[in-house]
This record gives sequence, structure tokens and C-alpha cells, in this order.
Amino acid sequence: MIYNVKNHGAAGDGVTPDQGVIQALIDSLPASGGVIYFPTGDYLIEDISAGIEITKNNIEFRGDGPSSKIFRESPSPLANDKYLFYTPYNVMRRNLKFSNLLLNNGQIEDPNPSIMRLHAIDIRGCQGLNVEGLTIQNCGGDGIHISRSGEISNSEPLSSQHIIIRGCILESIYRIGISMTHSCSNITISGCTFKDIDDFSIKMEPGSTGTDSPELNAGLVVSHCMFEIPSSSDFSSKSIGIIGNSYFHPRQASILHNIVHHGEIQIHHAEDVLIAHNTIHERVAPPMSAENATTIFIEALSVNSSCMSCSVRSKPA
Repeated sequence: MIYNVKNHGAAGDGVTPDQGVIQALIDSLPASGGVIYFPTGDYLIEDISAGIEITKNNIEFRGDGPSSKIFRESPSPLANDKYLFYTPYNVMRRNLKFSNLLLNNGQIEDPNPSIMRLHAIDIRGCQGLNVEGLTIQNCGGDGIHISRSGEISNSEPLSSQHIIIRGCILESIYRIGISMTHSCSNITISGCTFKDIDDFSIKMEPGSTGTDSPELNAGLVVSHCMFEIPSSSDFSSKSIGIIGNSYFHPRQASILHNIVHHGEIQIHHAEDVLIAHNTIHERVAPPMSAENATTIFIEALSVNSSCMSCSVRSKPA
């Protein structure tokens, strides 16, 4: 069933706070869920609010494209945990979808570097997530942050799995465009464009405490994406990062048919990585680095820059 937020009291005028109406609508959905439809309009999330909490399963948040804007006024520089959409911690959500929306979480020019949980979408555990046709901009944290569900002390953390992100535009993000931490697997990111991302555009990084399950940091595919990384980035113009640690190595990743401007591909402490048919433009530093990684296959890497070498250091036998 489709639920039009304006039919349930949302103003969408860019002035009236709408998160209360939207939250009440989500909370009232049956267990079967439904489509929360945002017709053309500007839907304001107040700064005092943590954002819209996804309290039910089987929900699609659907708009009409960039004309359906959900936004927050610029949070305080000391703000924390300010999202547009988020799932509660220690609860597993299932079958969520976001489509054809513009999400703007408020621009922060100089956020406190120790406080960066200002994501547009924060998913703490989801089995089945589909994000399609979104424009995400002006985030003090990450554009999309995906993590596990469950406390660190739990013996078996619940992982986020079966994730598809395609046809999205992410721009003007202070931290990471799409971040995947603490047990995420079976993720496909395709046909997305990344512009002016200060840290990694895409980063997969398991936990460092020894509590993640090795089999749950696997299966990332990044294909047919465009990375327009600013050459003056404070984080050395990194585009794709698969970064493991001494506890766990992300496994079975494929980076295929992408175009990168200025950026670098970093593979550290990872296993079974295929990098094929990618093009890197205007990169003066090495276009790729690999350290303490095993079984990396590089095929048809085209580098159009003044530096044609890659820095690869494999894990010792």
C-alpha cells in the first residue's frame, strides 16, 4: 500500500517541520509495511531531532526524484547523531528501500573532527537494503553508513547483508560517501557518481576488536561508477578502500569498469580482490596501493596521468 505523506499531514513547504508527521506514519504501519511516498516538496527535519527512525520492516521511501527533498537545516558544529533516516541500534531491520529522493543533511564547513556521525542514512543492521536513484549531498559525516546490529559484547553480531546501491549521486560529503563497517556482506554498488568527497568515496572496513565474523566481511562489487575526487582533498584523494586489519581481512571483492579522476584505490589486509577494466585520470601519485593483501588480480588498469606505477606489497608467506 502507498501512503502519501502529504495526505497524512506533512507540509513539504521547506518551513514547517515534518519529521513528527513522517515518524507517526512509519510507526503506524502494519507488519507488512508499505510505501512512504514523498511527492514533490521540501520536507524539513528539525535540528533538535535525531532524524526519522525506521521502526518497521518492509518499507520503501519513495519520491519523485530531486524535486522530493528531505533536508535538515545546518546542525550545530558540536552536533552528533543527526541523521535524516536511521535504524535503531541492536535491532535487525529487513527489506528496506530508498528510491528517487534528494537528501540534504546540512552543510558543515568545519565540523569537530572527533564528532562525525552526521550521516544522511545510518543503517545499523539490515537484511535486504535497496537504495536507488538518490541524490545525497552536504553531509558532515557519511552519505550512507551501513554497519551491523548488536552490541560489541554480543558473541554473534548480526550483520547487514544483501545490499544494492545503484544510480545514486553523492556530493559534498565531509567524510565517506558510502561506508560499510563491522560485518557487512553481499553488497553491490553500481552506476553511482561521487563528487567532492573528502575521505574515501567507498570504504569497506571491518571492526578492529576481534568480534566480527570473517565470513561477514565479504562480497563487495563496485562497478560502472564515476569518482570525481577533488585534487585538493585533505585525505589524499582516496576513491575506493577495502581496508582490513590484523583481526579480519575483507574477502571476495571486485572493482570493475569504474572511472576515477584524481583518486586512488587502496587495498590493505584483504583477500581475493579483482580489479579490472578501470580508468584513472590525472593522478600524479600512484593510482593504486596494496599492503598486506593476498590474491589480488589486476587486469586492464588504464592510468592517464604522469604516474604510471602501482605500489603493491603483498602479505608475506
